[in-house]
Amino acid sequence: MIGYQSVGCGPSKIVMLHDWLGDRTTYEPILPYLDEARFTWVFPDLRGYGLSRHLEGFSLDQAVADLTELADHLGFGSFAVAGHSMSGMIALKLALALPERVTAVVLAAPVTAGGLDLDDGTRAFFESVAVDQSACRNIVAAVTGNRYGDVWLDHKARRSRETATDAARSGYLKNMLLGGGFADELAGYTTPTLVVTGAHDADGFREADVRDKLGPAAGSRFETIHEAGHYPMQETPVRYAALLHDFLS
Repeated sequence: MIGYQSVGCGPSKIVMLHDWLGDRTTYEPILPYLDEARFTWVFPDLRGYGLSRHLEGFSLDQAVADLTELADHLGFGSFAVAGHSMSGMIALKLALALPERVTAVVLAAPVTAGGLDLDDGTRAFFESVAVDQSACRNIVAAVTGNRYGDVWLDHKARRSRETATDAARSGYLKNMLLGGGFADELAGYTTPTLVVTGAHDADGFREADVRDKLGPAAGSRFETIHEAGHYPMQETPVRYAALLHDFLS
């Protein structure tokens, strides 16, 4: 089974999924601001990341199967799921797979059900990000508005290498993010959803772009954090935690 960290012991269960370039520790800045009496917060590591670094099988279907197994193991009859960037796809797919159990979805700077539609040059760049620390540094700069300087960029690039394998990043990119997606399945999507975007994020991840890509799910609640880019849980942790509490309550 995939590894995870659990925080709190409240009756409402929340599964918090990490992004392509980091493991569950990306959420560490919000931990002091989470309500542990009302909620149980579970932070899994996808295969190839963090506590699941030793596991292979980097695909959307495998991620959904792993999270279903984890929810069963934890005894979660119903739960909410939050996805960040890459794992926005996973959160949406999980909600479609378990419509009677997933009560709400939160999407932060999400890749949506259609995946990434990239031209050849951008695709090659993303492939380099998966295996090259310098390219990773460049993409982090781009999705945070080039606002934070070298220390931040070095930290993010280094943590990406420390917390995941090249095979995992390359595998999820090939098998999920560039795999064509499942946008046609959203026709009947009705799960209450909060979409959080950052004003300083890159093209494709801002509110207008995400509304476009969500299609039938575009009736979701949207919140733009004006001081954040792609990492609201790190850039504006108090605000992001407050949005989670407000929506999930």
